[in-house]
Amino acid sequence: MADLALTAKYVPDVPLGWDAMANRVLPGARAFRRKGDKLYVLFTASHWPGDDRIWIHVSASFPNKTPSYQDMAEVKRLFVGEDRKAMHIFPARQYHVNIHEHCLHLFSCVEGDDGLPEFGAFGSI
Repeated sequence: MADLALTAKYVPDVPLGWDAMANRVLPGARAFRRKGDKLYVLFTASHWPGDDRIWIHVSASFPNKTPSYQDMAEVKRLFVGEDRKAMHIFPARQYHVNIHEHCLHLFSCVEGDDGLPEFGAFGSI
């Protein structure tokens, strides 16, 4: 569940080439649509149960196709930021939930360590 105050604190301004949208999907989320091709983004920030850190969650989807790598790279840059790490998670099968066939998600820890090693330490990724 989105935290309204945290979402308001961390949500970026509406990027150039995007529109703010009415959100009818996730309570507390902010919604955006890219002009031209209708890439839809939902943005939330919250504390996850059992975790004191603040996490940004960004979902991106098209009505009838899955976003490309380039789409997700733009979403990460605009909604998470250039200098913040974001992760695309492939959960264990028992935790997988598929509400929308063409939706991808990014997660970013706002405060503190995200618990992952620096994967580029031995070269580029």
